[in-house]
Amino acid sequence: EEGSIGGFGSMVLGLLAGDGMLDGGFAKVRTLALPDRFIDQDTPERMYAAAGLDARAIQATVLRALGLEGETRSLGRG
Repeated sequence: EEGSIGGFGSMVLGLLAGDGMLDGGFAKVRTLALPDRFIDQDTPERMYAAAGLDARAIQATVLRALGLEGETRSLGRG
């Protein structure tokens, strides 16, 4: 639902906070969510890309959180 709070990311964030893992910079956390705007019907891949939740956008978020923005490395399998 629009504007709702909750889901897997909130549960993980709550667990990390409750265990003190966010204290003192131990963990870097970025939450990802669907934007609060209409996304035109398309293939799932294109809809995730439009929402900024495809693999490329997730990788960019991870690299920014690690201070490696602009790096050209693969976080893929293997």
